[in-house]
Amino acid sequence: MERTNILERNLGILKNKDPHLAEEVTLYPENDRVELHIGKLGLPTISLKDDSGKRTLLHSSYDPIKEALQLLDRFSFIRPRVWLLLGLGLGYHFFELLRRITSSDIIIVVEKRMDFFKRSLETFDWQDALNNKKIKLIVDQDISMVIQEIRERYSTEILKVGLGIIRHNPSIDLYPHYYLILEEDRLILRGQEEIRWNIEKVRSYKRLAQKRLKVLSFRLPTTIIRYILQDSIESLRELGHIVKVIELPEFWGSRGGCIKRLSEELKDFRPDFVFSVDHVGLVPHLFSEMKIPYACWFVDNPFFWVTKERLLQSASEYCSLFLWDRTYIEKLKDLGFEHIHFLPLATNPKVFRKIDLTEEDKEKHRCDLSFVGSSTMDILEEFYAFYQNRIKNKKLQSFIREIIEEQAKDPLKRIEDIIKDAQERLGFPSFEKTSAKDSFALILEFASMATYRKEIIENVKDFDLHLYGDDGWRDLVGDGIDLRGLANYYHDLPKIYNASKINLTMTMAQMKEAINQRVYDVSACGGFVLSDYRPDLERLFELGKEVVCYRDSGEIKTLCEYFLNHPEERKKIAAYAQKRVLKEHTYKHRMKQVVDTMVKTYGVVRS
Repeated sequence: MERTNILERNLGILKNKDPHLAEEVTLYPENDRVELHIGKLGLPTISLKDDSGKRTLLHSSYDPIKEALQLLDRFSFIRPRVWLLLGLGLGYHFFELLRRITSSDIIIVVEKRMDFFKRSLETFDWQDALNNKKIKLIVDQDISMVIQEIRERYSTEILKVGLGIIRHNPSIDLYPHYYLILEEDRLILRGQEEIRWNIEKVRSYKRLAQKRLKVLSFRLPTTIIRYILQDSIESLRELGHIVKVIELPEFWGSRGGCIKRLSEELKDFRPDFVFSVDHVGLVPHLFSEMKIPYACWFVDNPFFWVTKERLLQSASEYCSLFLWDRTYIEKLKDLGFEHIHFLPLATNPKVFRKIDLTEEDKEKHRCDLSFVGSSTMDILEEFYAFYQNRIKNKKLQSFIREIIEEQAKDPLKRIEDIIKDAQERLGFPSFEKTSAKDSFALILEFASMATYRKEIIENVKDFDLHLYGDDGWRDLVGDGIDLRGLANYYHDLPKIYNASKINLTMTMAQMKEAINQRVYDVSACGGFVLSDYRPDLERLFELGKEVVCYRDSGEIKTLCEYFLNHPEERKKIAAYAQKRVLKEHTYKHRMKQVVDTMVKTYGVVRS
């Protein structure tokens, strides 16, 4: 039968079951992103093309039926339950599930993409499925609406008979946050028998009742967050607490079992609280159901690294947020967070300290001026490539460049204010959704930093400058620089900070008030810091006595010349900064504050 005929017949039945969904399918436009393929055994599959042109297959290109059978063989169908399908694709696993269940089972299909569903309606006979009143199809809906509908219509059945979750991994890989938010919902957690048992066991024990606490945390393989987590965990142990660390790559390797395994870890370890950085590893609804307090230390813009939906999940009485920048406190309060605390960055004095450099290290690293950091050129290039491929309007392209240049000129200015000012002057663009505007603003803010950093380096490149970072620096400032490649955080940076007469800092625009890691690490080494101004510099240090700052790129050259010509004054300032950091700004200080705050907030056992 022709695709058109199959679709028309399926739509005719769908109109009786769900008229609104049938209309959405009918009106959904054709596009070339989703393509139908015929596999080696003659069975159809589909692929999705991303922005780069790469295609991702949604099913096996050889035997998608066998693939579906293997997926469902993991489950028991002895007794009825509610089945939740995360992702449909063409529906091979869905049709196989129909052959295994009883008339008492309920199936809820959640599919993010309307075009996947439409392709399935064009390809397979859906007559039996569409006539089955125990099957609910939720397609292309906002995840909050999906959760609300499942709660309202199926909460009683889920709690009564339990829930089985069937994960179509290719779909989840395409949209992990979408499906993960649903899977972590409280009702979904309570509906899973093995997790429900663990929840009840964990709720019962006393927390924060001993001086020596048990803390569950996580470990990452890459990024600067790994070092912050590692140093925080080490400091918690130095304070006398017991810390169990979950290796995230291994732990989250199996999507199907990760939350169950985490619930088992919590049941066995019985932590007083969970500690994380930048929301890494957190399953908010699970912790809230288990009544386990959890502390999340944000050391980046919370709204850039975590979706708003994920943040909203964490707005629980059991969550305490610790922010390295005060700028975000009010925004997070507006989302419903009760417990928000300021917690600036810190240093590990075991790593960053005054060291006697070998002659080889002196020869390699000694210089008048050094900077270690990303050019952010890759972000700027990706941003321009992305928008110029989609935006042919030259005026709008000019609008984007203007915003980037304005933010680079004044990183302390709110990107939202810059965009609003440009919109009022130019009359566009308008955004249909607030989320689209927010995403646009965040990316622009990061993209502007390449221009900001370029201007600063241009002002100091005639000094004896050592620049450590990515190859994007050459595209940014040309070949006339001593670019030394990437530096290892633990091994190279202490040597660089000890060997440089002046250590330059250029703070990212996401930090409107906070100071970055380098200020603490350089000072702990007894090095001299020349930082761009942020309000926390004068809150946490004494300006002029412990740190020196510049307020615009025009000041940098003059300040460098002065302090290179006044070595004794430079060393005196560095010594004061080192004393301040070791007294007040180590990870041990920060973790003591976290522990004290968690004990004060959650020390009374809650019913």
